[in-house]
Amino acid sequence: MGLDRDNPKPMPQAFADRVLRYADWGNRRAVLALYRATRNPEELLGPYAAKLRQLDLPACVVWGSEDPYLPVAYAERQKETFPRAEVHVLRGLGHWPFVDDPARVAEVCIPFLRRQLSVG
Repeated sequence: MGLDRDNPKPMPQAFADRVLRYADWGNRRAVLALYRATRNPEELLGPYAAKLRQLDLPACVVWGSEDPYLPVAYAERQKETFPRAEVHVLRGLGHWPFVDDPARVAEVCIPFLRRQLSVG
């Protein structure tokens, strides 16, 4: 129920079962610690972002337009770290676009990956 509450599409039962399989006490503590440590992501990740930017790596950003936790503005901000990033905001999808609509995510990711493999 918690996964469905904020997401625009209901979670498939198989996905919910998989999440719950890993949601033991240690996992919950780790997730909570991560959330608490990232209240100011720029401060925490800034030094890493600068180093990644220097590497000029290709990136494929896939974002759900209806993500209730991370606003779409963060999708474009990925270009601050990955200047060559291809940003794809998928309409009607939420925080887990790969679960909401795996085929649409594949339509974006597979061509990107193929282009990376063809680069010599």
